[in-house]
Amino acid sequence: MAQPVPEPALSASSRKFLNALTSTNSQSAVSEQLSEFYNFENDLRRKFAQRESVPDLYQNLIPVFHSKVYAMGANKTKARKYDEKTSDQKYISPLSEEKRRKDGEDSFVHSGIAGFKKNWSTFTEGALDELNWFCTTSVIN
Repeated sequence: MAQPVPEPALSASSRKFLNALTSTNSQSAVSEQLSEFYNFENDLRRKFAQRESVPDLYQNLIPVFHSKVYAMGANKTKARKYDEKTSDQKYISPLSEEKRRKDGEDSFVHSGIAGFKKNWSTFTEGALDELNWFCTTSVIN
């Protein structure tokens, strides 16, 4: 059986994003409130596509099951007010209010890391169970 891997440290950009995420409100779309981070992510994608140098290969990656993500409440849904009349106009297939995640529910996977591991093992039929997903930059280069 694989040995547990210690949690990676959160980068400065990850901490900044998580602080901004946890301070958002439900009055407008999270994507609008976090546009600075979306723009930064788009720039990183452009650099990767053009094979430009990037100082930190893990920049902007958020370990979603990290204990600090849970401690900050960044794993919780911030539900917007549902308006059936305007949703039908904005979206091709809008979710009904019953199917939408409620404010404060887990936003990644219900049951946290245990639920993810169960779903992942089912999806991969256990073929990737022993794989070490954490590698160093020197291994990649």
